[in-house]
Amino acid sequence: MGYKHLSEIEDMSLYEYEMKMQAFNLSQVDKQHEMHMQAWLNHQVTATKESGKKQVPVFKKYEDFF
Repeated sequence: MGYKHLSEIEDMSLYEYEMKMQAFNLSQVDKQHEMHMQAWLNHQVTATKESGKKQVPVFKKYEDFF
């Protein structure tokens, strides 16, 4: 959480500590969401479709994807 000394935590009120912990936990959820979104997009950009008897990319250019 970025604290260098134990005294920084000891000087906080219990409410302040709980709010900082909640904010930290929510930031962790945001990071996990971003990682999962990146994994999904990586999967999507490599998607293929069948064209006749061969597989071709769904997105041929960046503009097709974004």
